[in-house]
Amino acid sequence: MISLAYLDLRYCAFEGEILFAFGDMRALEYLDISGHGLHGEIPNKFGNMTFLTYIALFSNQLQEGILDAIGDLASLTYLELFVNQLKALPKTFGRSLVQC
Repeated sequence: MISLAYLDLRYCAFEGEILFAFGDMRALEYLDISGHGLHGEIPNKFGNMTFLTYIALFSNQLQEGILDAIGDLASLTYLELFVNQLKALPKTFGRSLVQC
């Protein structure tokens, strides 16, 4: 298990399947991957990050909605999604969020 707790990669120019590795970082509490133009759906593995309290996904052109796995993250209190093109949020969203 990777014990990294804070990861800020906003506006880094990474490409490829890097997003799928984040789900293996189960101790992660803070994740900022803003400004990457992800254009797709968030991988199911994000639901494995049970300690995640902060996630920033702004300015990614997300269009397909966010997976229910993120909506089920009980520890998530802060979520940034502005400058995306989302059509829907999971029904479970908002139970623990303080700021969205």
